[in-house]
Amino acid sequence: MSSRWRISDMRLRYDLVKSGISWGSMPRPMVEANLSRGDLVELRPAQWDSSNTMPRFKTVVAKRKGKALGPAGSFLMATLMHGSGSND
Repeated sequence: MSSRWRISDMRLRYDLVKSGISWGSMPRPMVEANLSRGDLVELRPAQWDSSNTMPRFKTVVAKRKGKALGPAGSFLMATLMHGSGSND
């Protein structure tokens, strides 16, 4: 029996990590202040499930046909398509 939880709600995941109940991958901007204060620590295991990098996930972006993306949507699309830079 697996003891792995899968939580898609970022706020709930944050609350569980912050309370010490769990660990998980989080968007850096969401936890940056916690990391700076030392409330949370970044885990950097030598391997993730026999791999030396954290798993990557396929992402699908959908938009309304015939409707242009605004500035935020355009930024998000470009970031997802070309990556956000360093993984460090």
